[in-house]
Amino acid sequence: MNLGSDVSAWPILIAAIIVIAVILLIIRLFINQAATNAMGAVMPSMEYHIVDSAVHSAALEIMWEASPQAMFRSDGKGNMVEGNQAYLDFWGFRHKSQIRTLEWYDQVEDMHNGHAEQLMEIVALREPWTYDTVLLEREDIPLSGHTIRFIGQPIWRDPVIKEEFLGYSGVVLDLGDRSKP
Repeated sequence: MNLGSDVSAWPILIAAIIVIAVILLIIRLFINQAATNAMGAVMPSMEYHIVDSAVHSAALEIMWEASPQAMFRSDGKGNMVEGNQAYLDFWGFRHKSQIRTLEWYDQVEDMHNGHAEQLMEIVALREPWTYDTVLLEREDIPLSGHTIRFIGQPIWRDPVIKEEFLGYSGVVLDLGDRSKP
């Protein structure tokens, strides 16, 4: 794959890099926690670790906001609670407060033909999921008629033992206009 000429591959590549960075951060935090528990006391480098985690969090936040990929976070019930600027642009939202509404439902074909329950059932599984759907064909919808893909990854307070489900982090991909071959 020549990424220089295949512009459509860039959002997926960026999303993959972000997911890998998050996974590596979680692994690092788990190793530090395991070492702390094994020692029975706080490690001497804990203060550095807190600062280091803050730096990583700040770096991830910058990547989150600057990414051209539409990314979201939901709560444990599947309600959208956060999205980056690309997510706002994807849905044609002007304010972050619109993310917490169900305005995006009005643009998705499946939400009008009885499939909303199917999406909620998938989300309730608390497992990684992918869901393809089509946007309605209306003038007020930025990507009218396009097929889109939601990809969700569960977020746990402790991902090793899957303790306390916090919600999902994911991306929304534009797969193109369904009426064009």
